[in-house]
Amino acid sequence: IRAPVFNIPEDLMRIVAVSMSPRPDGNTEFLLGRMMDAIAESGGEAERIRTHELDIAPCDGCGYCVANGECVIDDSFSDVSEKLVYCDGVIFAAPLYFMGVPARGKALIDRLQSFWTAKHLRGMDRFGSRTRPGFLISCAGHAFGPGGSDVFRGLEDTMCYVFDSLG
Repeated sequence: IRAPVFNIPEDLMRIVAVSMSPRPDGNTEFLLGRMMDAIAESGGEAERIRTHELDIAPCDGCGYCVANGECVIDDSFSDVSEKLVYCDGVIFAAPLYFMGVPARGKALIDRLQSFWTAKHLRGMDRFGSRTRPGFLISCAGHAFGPGGSDVFRGLEDTMCYVFDSLG
């Protein structure tokens, strides 16, 4: 694997790097590690959060976030949520599993619905009018699916909503 080169903006100081890979030594982790190295070399700090080391329950559709703009389930998501509110930028890294992210990463993404409802249904500004850059790193065994379809398309659509929700 050839190591990528990342140019990191100077104003990114506190980055949350969310790894959704179940393989700590896989390609996704390698690429995320290279980006974290570039952040450190630029004087920033990046904290890696591995969804496979957390206890994040799936969304249960209770509707609390629609009424209150936050998730009521008390688990590791609360800590991740707080870090996402206060960081200067976020990186999501995930291998592509059947045109989406692995299950534990999907649980996190589904719980981020609370950020979307806060912004779009409740009119809440959880980020103090800050916009922060978001990055997506993803790896797949093949770039094209049956009939030549783009296997990354579903993930790209999902992550557009995630990044919009996170400011």
